[in-house]
Amino acid sequence: TVCRASNNECDLPDYCNGTSQFCPPDFTVQNGHPCHNEDGYCYNGVCQYYDAQCQDIFGPKAKAAPNICFVSVNSKGDRFGNCGFHGHDYKKCSSWNAMCGKLQCENVETMPVFGIKPAIIQTPSSHTTCWGVDFQLGSDVPDPGMVKEGTKCGNGKVISKSEVTFVEQMC
Repeated sequence: TVCRASNNECDLPDYCNGTSQFCPPDFTVQNGHPCHNEDGYCYNGVCQYYDAQCQDIFGPKAKAAPNICFVSVNSKGDRFGNCGFHGHDYKKCSSWNAMCGKLQCENVETMPVFGIKPAIIQTPSSHTTCWGVDFQLGSDVPDPGMVKEGTKCGNGKVISKSEVTFVEQMC
């Protein structure tokens, strides 16, 4: 008997096992399994993909900006475009890992309402405006303006522990 239904494509239904009155721990699809029409990967029970992350920050109509936005902004190595830290300095992205750095969105209609004084940057690009954000949440809090852990950020590439790795290594 199902005791907990699946709540998304990265979650599995959970069944009573007959040995306890309680539902067993929540089971999820294996990390790295493709989801959202292969735009993302399952990670800890959630489908991680760019559009959803843009919508979490900039509202329901926001979506991922074109690749050129990620490459041009994230190659700067500043607070709005980077691939993490190297010591106390921002790390510039190369074209190989630019899709894995700061999240770049377009079709933005609403501004973020969380964090302490989020700084928003608009970068004009051919046929669109690239939107990025920098949050001052403290060094112990992951930056919601970065592409999230477990996100597909290229062919077979995924973010794991703030580094780019291949999805086969995550499974």
